[in-house]
Amino acid sequence: TGRPVARYDNGTELLGLYHHRGAERSITVYFTGAPFKGHAKFAINSRVDAAPRLSTLAFDRTELDLAFPPPIPTELWQTGHIYSVKVPYRKRPGTERFYGSFVRLDAKPAPVRVGGSAAIDLIRL
Repeated sequence: TGRPVARYDNGTELLGLYHHRGAERSITVYFTGAPFKGHAKFAINSRVDAAPRLSTLAFDRTELDLAFPPPIPTELWQTGHIYSVKVPYRKRPGTERFYGSFVRLDAKPAPVRVGGSAAIDLIRL
């Protein structure tokens, strides 16, 4: 156990992530739960920031939202429990950056990151 990577205004903490490289590449993020006012998801987006080395071809500038709502809805999260969100992805050519933030899925506000920008950088490949 260490310090959380990020804290959110409802008490949720981002503990860290696991990057799996295998037949299915995936990123799994881990949270300690806290009560949510509504239904939200942790949106993991990816964007290619630079073309592959020595390439003269244009690179894909599309920003992708890779995450689905968590298997246990956020309004059921409880304090002290650990929750995970797994996101499979396909690596695009170039330097790709993955970042995440909570987004609302209903009329209630999503948790906001304390002491930083809304999105947090997760991994750069």
